[in-house]
Amino acid sequence: MTEAEGLAEVRAFIERMKQHNGEEVRGVQFPPGVDAYMRELVLAGDFETVSFMHRLAWMFGVQVGQAASQMQQNPAPTKKRVEA
Repeated sequence: MTEAEGLAEVRAFIERMKQHNGEEVRGVQFPPGVDAYMRELVLAGDFETVSFMHRLAWMFGVQVGQAASQMQQNPAPTKKRVEA
């Protein structure tokens, strides 16, 4: 895959997520100051820090996805009720 193809794929994915989950995602509340900090980073052109934050979010998302997949494949056994 070329860089241009990868960029097009990422853009399309983000647009689909905004359309399907935008309201829910926008409703997530960050601690006070996070939005201002992000705005500051973007306006300052601090790509390195913004990229680092995205990588962290990506890693956390992958971990959550893997955990969910494992739970679906190996659900926890249910306890049987003991009746006397």
